[in-house]
Amino acid sequence: MRGLILIFGLLASLMLPAAARAQNVERIAAIVNDDVISNHDLEDRIRLILSSTGQPDTAENRRRARAQVLRLLVDERLQLQEAKKLKITVTQADIDDAFRLLERQNNVPEGRFEEFLRQQGGDRASLVSQLTAELSWQKVVGRKLVPTIQISDEDFDATLNQLEAAKGVLEWQLAEIFLPIDSPDQEQEADRNANRLVEQLRAGAGFAAVARQYSRGSTAANGGDIGWVRQGTQPVEIERVLAGMPVDAVSDPIHTVAGFYIVYLRDRRQLGGGDPNDTVVELKQILLPMPRNAKPADVQTQMDLAKQISETVQGCDDVERAAKELRAPQSGDLGKLKLRDLPANFRAVAAKLPIGKASEPLQTDNGIHVLFVCSRKDSVTKLPTKDEIRQSLLTQRLELAVRRYLRDLRRDAVVEYR
Repeated sequence: MRGLILIFGLLASLMLPAAARAQNVERIAAIVNDDVISNHDLEDRIRLILSSTGQPDTAENRRRARAQVLRLLVDERLQLQEAKKLKITVTQADIDDAFRLLERQNNVPEGRFEEFLRQQGGDRASLVSQLTAELSWQKVVGRKLVPTIQISDEDFDATLNQLEAAKGVLEWQLAEIFLPIDSPDQEQEADRNANRLVEQLRAGAGFAAVARQYSRGSTAANGGDIGWVRQGTQPVEIERVLAGMPVDAVSDPIHTVAGFYIVYLRDRRQLGGGDPNDTVVELKQILLPMPRNAKPADVQTQMDLAKQISETVQGCDDVERAAKELRAPQSGDLGKLKLRDLPANFRAVAAKLPIGKASEPLQTDNGIHVLFVCSRKDSVTKLPTKDEIRQSLLTQRLELAVRRYLRDLRRDAVVEYR
């Protein structure tokens, strides 16, 4: 009998570590309206986020990411619960399409994303869970919110008038990460999280990857990209920072009433402003040399040849070949030049000549020129089109509606953190 007791005790001692490990994996991290987020779910998502944002999978990085990732998972549960209430489902075809999109975004050959994910240390099940929540929420927003947003002709006209009056105003091309503050007790945590993300970004983490995983704004699925925004349309706290930021820089965390923003300034320009003569054109030419005292018959012969060139040379890529055949050594690439730096007769042609199309022959003291504009970067920013204005208004209003919707879901939810 004593031997059996000893054997049983030995088996129990061997089983305890495994049981303890299992208990740790299955430990509850949070309960969201009776929906459980396990510690296993949380650890898998942390691993996925660290791998996708290029951070080492260390104990310290896991510890620092834990609270923020858990809140992301809570939001996902709320979004999935709302989708379920509306009888919205995500199909396998939806997931497959999302995987194909991720392949294109990451330059991965078609059908190889799962292999790529394993190489990066990510977990497929955790990614599918994240994609399911994102796609479900997109469908919820599409059904519940988009139909409620109307852009009237009066809205369009008012915006167009503002744009006309705002010529010369700055525009910024931005991407964002948004961390909301739904209650005062969340402010310190959001501040810490925002500073930690800035550290990661300045250490080399990709902005789009970090935004996709951590931002809680409507632009998160698009890597935080919000495109061009006009001065006077952003919170004053953000515009104050943008005024002094260099291009291709990431801001410090910006505290606003709604929460903390981190902005990436991709570019800036002036709306409808600038001097047209500052437009930069990339020029090529075919030059048929001709002496200043050339006889009229010789001039006409060269002019006829130049007209033939205008009709037969097919774009910028064909200039060098034509110049070689014509034995015109002064032909070829003239480089990138501002219109103001060109002779007046060249400037008038280069300002309006379609890209890649040959000009009519131009006679100068040096001979007869046929010009080609290979690229053009206008200094004057054109006003947006009617469709672009409507889409911008829709995006702005939808962003506010989505934030209110998710804020209400959080407010009404029963969430217990363990």
